[in-house]
Amino acid sequence: MTNITIFLDLRRSDIMRKASPASKLTVSKLVNRNIKNLLTNDLNLVKFNSKNCHIVEAEKTSTNYGHEIGWQNYRTYFDYNNEFKYMIDRRFFEDKNQKYYTGLIDMLVGKYKQTQKTIEILDDGTGQGNFLADIKQILTKKKIPVNTTAISLSDKINAKNRKYIDRFIFKDAKDIVLTKKYDLITSYYGAINYSIPAIRNELIKKYVFSLNKNGIGLFLFTEHKRDADTKNLNFLKLLEKVGFSTTIYKHEPNTSTANYILLIERLR
Repeated sequence: MTNITIFLDLRRSDIMRKASPASKLTVSKLVNRNIKNLLTNDLNLVKFNSKNCHIVEAEKTSTNYGHEIGWQNYRTYFDYNNEFKYMIDRRFFEDKNQKYYTGLIDMLVGKYKQTQKTIEILDDGTGQGNFLADIKQILTKKKIPVNTTAISLSDKINAKNRKYIDRFIFKDAKDIVLTKKYDLITSYYGAINYSIPAIRNELIKKYVFSLNKNGIGLFLFTEHKRDADTKNLNFLKLLEKVGFSTTIYKHEPNTSTANYILLIERLR
């Protein structure tokens, strides 16, 4: 029987699941569901019993800017990939001429087949390093060479994940000078999330100009609703004029924050 831990983040009212590598799936956006029914009827994952299911209540945070404690420490490839697929679907729905990918792996495998060059991935605010460890193992099994780089203000990377991360940068993101190009740059409530709009926008620009052609940037962040202003993101229109495709989704739950998902692809 697979051991499962359910992380319930009270601030987001979402249910997050961290399971064994053999059965990793993401459970999210399932609000006010009975957990027993969730596991047995909704997803058909495992038979529910109290011995193999542990409910962990994520610690509430006092800040309105992001998620400092709790679920984000356990985010995995599946969390990143779900956000990526949502944005790709949204982009394609708005413009059928846009390239369509079934997921991050599909995008990166396709890129390798075109270039025959090692895939370069950068994760800003990497937490325990689960995402980089996951995606490196998946690509390696597909015989795709990949280098992974982790950016974090402090070293909280899980010891088991360290061997899958090729480069560590423990430094404030705004002080980092990137000297190479990447095929995928992600910031899943990383430094971008904890920066004021002016610095956040400069970080986004630094990251996207460090993408290879057809490289993807995936950025998730929040703003307090009193600060949420589309004018803060006007620079995206300038990026589109110099060879980038941008897609942004803004979600305003019944809280004090507005949540953003930003997908940027470098077209040339």
